[in-house]
Amino acid sequence: MSEIALQMNCSECRRRNLTVLPFKDYRLHIPQLASSFQRQFELYCGACQKVVARHEFLIDANGNLLSSPLSMPLSAPMVDEATRSINTQFIRDVQDISYLLSIQFPSVLDEDGEVLFPANEGTIQDGTSVDRYGRPDLMAGSAEEYLRQFNALMPREQLPARLIEIMPALLILVTATELAIKAYLIRSDKHQKGNHSLSKLFNQLDTEQIARIEESFACLEICSKLTALGENAPRVIDILELYSSTYGDVSNVYMDCRYYAEPTSNFRKSSSLHGETLLKPHTPYPIFLPEVVKVLIENYWFFSGPERLRRLGADIRSDSGTPRYGESRTWGLIPASLGLIVIVMPQRAAKGPDGEELNKFQNFRQRHPTGFTANWGYGGDTLLFYRAGGNQISSGVTTGQGLEYKIYDSERLSMRSRDMYLLADALNQADNGSDVLGLLSPLKSAD
Repeated sequence: MSEIALQMNCSECRRRNLTVLPFKDYRLHIPQLASSFQRQFELYCGACQKVVARHEFLIDANGNLLSSPLSMPLSAPMVDEATRSINTQFIRDVQDISYLLSIQFPSVLDEDGEVLFPANEGTIQDGTSVDRYGRPDLMAGSAEEYLRQFNALMPREQLPARLIEIMPALLILVTATELAIKAYLIRSDKHQKGNHSLSKLFNQLDTEQIARIEESFACLEICSKLTALGENAPRVIDILELYSSTYGDVSNVYMDCRYYAEPTSNFRKSSSLHGETLLKPHTPYPIFLPEVVKVLIENYWFFSGPERLRRLGADIRSDSGTPRYGESRTWGLIPASLGLIVIVMPQRAAKGPDGEELNKFQNFRQRHPTGFTANWGYGGDTLLFYRAGGNQISSGVTTGQGLEYKIYDSERLSMRSRDMYLLADALNQADNGSDVLGLLSPLKSAD
């Protein structure tokens, strides 16, 4: 660690003249981190002749870094001697994610001053935020993680000794399926709360999506082999219905995995099973469902807004690399590649202090109407989308009707993934004879 620290410049004199003072290690009395140590150290600058920085970080038993060094204020003691307490915090910096993960918890030292005991539950967070429209890409990423955890939990190369052994894995798998389907629904503004029926959720998807998912599943080896043998392979909807209705439609696998041992008097009174002694024979042993989840996730990305627009000829590139699990990212679109022109109206020109549209902006929209706009997540700006219609309009800042705004034509426009999806919807509607985009009439500086 001293070699790493010594590569840093002094924050005050800017000279590389730092020395690592003797550090202190504390063992963590936390099961998940039992073989780890919190290391605290100070950096002494020979030029300034004083301690210029304090840091703490997490290491494993071999001294490998598990967290990034966290700077601590010099004014605060490392340990509160009166209460022997430490506000413990660790930061993990993952290179392919644009923000940090932080874990924090209150802790106290034991009598020997060597072990940190957590005083309460900790908190964990990163830069993930969720707004009024949800995070469908993050939902799909969560489905991927749940599927990975199912594969880790499901007994391999052996039969389970008891039904209860597969319950955690089965619950995680059903949750992964639900998350994957709901990612589609949130993205298309069809999300419905309180529904855990996998088949009912699946049937809410667009017809084109259902057809492609079924086709992709039918092409898998597990299904195509059955077809080659003259057997009818199950469809995706057939598999989902098995998990959506059990025991005469009085339960489903999502409920069974959690409440298998509850009294049968919890069944509906109208059910013939209410209060009866029941051997439950309908718990599925998952064979096809993991493959269904894979197909759902793969096609979720196939139907993403950027991919759909690319298939329509759009010139698009990612603004921020390739993050995992649907972290926030924007896309750069050249509107002209789709025959579009986009007007970006700044907040000061479009809205007043109370958020209401200004009269000048309303007049502009009446003169240049369009049925497709975007105004969430753009710093208050409003994006107006139009068909170019042969108009020769150059990109750049212009003025009209007393408003100053920017036109995007051949210049790359930054857009959110959700709006890309909705734009693809709008363009597909136009192909079906219902064009919601306006045709931009000539813009004049004096109009």
